[in-house]
Amino acid sequence: MNNYLIFGASGAIGQAITNQCLINGHQVHQIFRSNNFKHEATTPNCHKYYLDVYKEQELLQLATLLKEYQINRIINCAGILHTKDISPEKTIIQLNPNAFVEIIKANTLLTALIAKHLLPLFNKNTKSVFAVLSARIGSISDNQLGGWYSYRASKAALNQILKTLSIEFKFKKPNAVFVALHPGTTDSNLSKPFQKNIPPKKLFTARFVAKCLLNIIETIQPENSGSFYAWDGSTIQW
Repeated sequence: MNNYLIFGASGAIGQAITNQCLINGHQVHQIFRSNNFKHEATTPNCHKYYLDVYKEQELLQLATLLKEYQINRIINCAGILHTKDISPEKTIIQLNPNAFVEIIKANTLLTALIAKHLLPLFNKNTKSVFAVLSARIGSISDNQLGGWYSYRASKAALNQILKTLSIEFKFKKPNAVFVALHPGTTDSNLSKPFQKNIPPKKLFTARFVAKCLLNIIETIQPENSGSFYAWDGSTIQW
């Protein structure tokens, strides 16, 4: 049994990963955003924590609560592409500084804060995995279409943080694996406005994506730390 800590647990992929982990016999700790810090155990194997994920003091409180559980898998599924006030830019003229900052905060800064306060939970002597949901669109070398400035930049920055963590912890915790994951186009609220031209076979259920990503997380080895994989296990160039 592994102990999973899942940020963005309220999203389609986060919830599907939670369900699959429980089916597979793992223990799960779900993180939900809230203004009031709270912990509740719904079952012996499923715990829920409510906190402001951008407040470092609350992340420290979370880390203290989790010390007894031997956390060895952390997945950040949180992030935004659009809101009622934010849409991907088709041209640089549409760039909104406030929206840019909000997207960077959600898609990039949060992962850095999670790493800062929760990576100390990993045991240096056993395999542990820190996984983040990135996107192929964050690959600089794969950018052929342009547009989506804020989202592309946030995911490229996320990838850089993940890669840099893998270098820093290579000697600190040699059994820790850092991996960026591209889930493909998942049928969720995040992708809903952009599904029109997606072939049916390329639009995945959250349950299918969860199984694919967990397979990568459970089979990846420390020598592959600092890699970027698609849902099917293929490598994506940074």
